[in-house]
Amino acid sequence: MTEKQHPSSSGNFPLGEVIADWEGHADPMKPKNWPSGRKWNNVFLIALLTFVSPFGSSMLAPSMDQVMAEFGSTNSALQSLTVSIYVLGYAFGPLIFAPLSEEYGRQLPLLASSVLFLIMNIVCAVAVNLPMLIIFRFLTGLMGSAPLSLGPASIADMFEPQHCGKAMAAWNLPVLFAPAMGPLIGGYLTRAAGWRWNCWFMVIAMGVVLVAALFFLKESHDPTILERKARRMQAQFTNLVIRSALARTKSTQRTVLEALTRPTKLLLFSPIVQVLSLCSAVSYGFIYLLFTTLTEAFTRRYGIMNPESGLLYLGFGIGNIIGNLSLGVFSDQLVKHMTATNGRGEMKPEYRLPLLIPGTMLMPIGLLIYGWTLSANVHWIAPEIGLFVFGLGTIYISMPVSTYLVHAFPEHAASATAANTVLRSLLGGLLPLCGGRMYDALGDGWGNSLLAFISIAFIPPVLLLCRYGENLRKRSVGL
Repeated sequence: MTEKQHPSSSGNFPLGEVIADWEGHADPMKPKNWPSGRKWNNVFLIALLTFVSPFGSSMLAPSMDQVMAEFGSTNSALQSLTVSIYVLGYAFGPLIFAPLSEEYGRQLPLLASSVLFLIMNIVCAVAVNLPMLIIFRFLTGLMGSAPLSLGPASIADMFEPQHCGKAMAAWNLPVLFAPAMGPLIGGYLTRAAGWRWNCWFMVIAMGVVLVAALFFLKESHDPTILERKARRMQAQFTNLVIRSALARTKSTQRTVLEALTRPTKLLLFSPIVQVLSLCSAVSYGFIYLLFTTLTEAFTRRYGIMNPESGLLYLGFGIGNIIGNLSLGVFSDQLVKHMTATNGRGEMKPEYRLPLLIPGTMLMPIGLLIYGWTLSANVHWIAPEIGLFVFGLGTIYISMPVSTYLVHAFPEHAASATAANTVLRSLLGGLLPLCGGRMYDALGDGWGNSLLAFISIAFIPPVLLLCRYGENLRKRSVGL
């Protein structure tokens, strides 16, 4: 690529500086112009990193009786906390990794967090008491939150808005499917080798993915790529002053500070981010509430014990898979159709929102089927069908929200995703703590009906967002 003089009339750069910029719109170094194979290589690696982290969030759930027995505790609240505190780590990690990614790119935070995730799992594997396990489970979730918060932003770096549906589906599947698979593997692994091997399994899995990422994960953040180009040019032409065309005019400290506060500002002052994040958070919280109570419920009703209890999560997982496949096919088609028929050929982020409508309807239907068939002691396949419908509905909420946020706030995609991840993870970590008491008080039927009624309350706001979302988004642009 060539260097060029860029006398700046805007005052952003001094006159006569050499600007490191793209070599036109078709520059092959620009992530959106990468060959399809390189883009999908990045998507695949980020999806693997995303899979490993939430896989570990629920893997320990079927092993908790063994954990509590080893550490001599019968406290049910601590038992739930040991599982759910991992997800609470997800609530704080994005506040660190989102600003880091906007300053230093996607690659470095993803790799550094993966190394720390591996170390935290080693400490969990050698924990000598329950408090130590709980603390380092939290830190493991904290470090494992990077791919969850940076995945959508990385995909937005590489794909045009109207073509990112399949890539988002590939990344989004591990977010909900991995927690469904974790207990299945965890149950058998615990019976064969003890609960600590759940942690060692995570060390091995992350180690393999990390090695692949170290060699093949590419930086996709435009400002970071141009900054690296400017540094290479500066090393070659030491007598010139060379800056990136996307260099920030603010200090690093101010840039990081603004990035740290941006997710909070979006949550507090952007109505569309508030509604979508709350909808996603309630869905995520219900998932972990069910995951932490499902084994006990089926054991009580049907006498299903470990490790076979891990198979019970497959109904939810299959719903996730089918939801992702269908969204991967229809999401981009819907956007292209709405763009072609709006009279101006303009693609709007709001064209992702209509797919939320079936999600907000399927989720309560699934909860009602699951709760009342369980309460009536109908054959176990019936509540599994409810879990399948519930899993389908949660995907139809999670993916449209993630895809919408990165395209509604393209310059700050990581911060918008972080705002969603923070609220989602808070409910995912806290709701399971009250699940046991809720079902004890209301029973399986009315307990899940309560969750369904809360889900139904989101249908009117989602319909309003589909109608007025564009106006609300434009009011949030300056945040």
